[in-house]
Amino acid sequence: RDGTDLALAAWLLLAAPVAFYLHMPSKYQVASAPAAAILVAKALWRRSPRARAAGTVAVVVLGALLGALIVKADADYADLGRAACRELIVPTVAEGRNVWFAGHWGFQWYAEKAGAKPLTVTPPLPLKGDLAVSSLRAFGGIIEMFPDRTRVKSVIGSRPGGRIMSYALGTGYYGNAWGYLPWAWGDEMLDRYDLWQLE
Repeated sequence: RDGTDLALAAWLLLAAPVAFYLHMPSKYQVASAPAAAILVAKALWRRSPRARAAGTVAVVVLGALLGALIVKADADYADLGRAACRELIVPTVAEGRNVWFAGHWGFQWYAEKAGAKPLTVTPPLPLKGDLAVSSLRAFGGIIEMFPDRTRVKSVIGSRPGGRIMSYALGTGYYGNAWGYLPWAWGDEMLDRYDLWQLE
């Protein structure tokens, strides 16, 4: 019944359409963040001074903690892609071999920087004897176009920790298809990067 609250609630809906889209980076929600902050502040202001102080501390501490956990999990995920490039792509490119990659997100950027070429459904395509690195979780499924292949080496992220992209845990910080939680603790594999010899 409060006109200001209704206006703020409507403001929150600016980010609502993103919930129905596959990709959901947090930047799409920034437009609604001020309304959420004002609504929380108004709700706290209606409490007693003691409850207001406790609520403010809880909101700030829990928000900062969740933010730090998300940043750490995201850094771990990105570092695994960098490690895969260092261990699987850089040495083989240095040997003069043709290396291709199947995967997206940050891995794509690191792989191209390391000298690998993107594996696509249209030419140019790899030749027999070329190498390819694929990601299990970062959309590296195009590797299945080449069934005649032999795994040479793998880089696996298997340490327990925070997860922001996990079907099993329902965390989909960057994509709704994985789930709607921003973060969860788990011990499932973070990702696996395989180096393949294409036959």
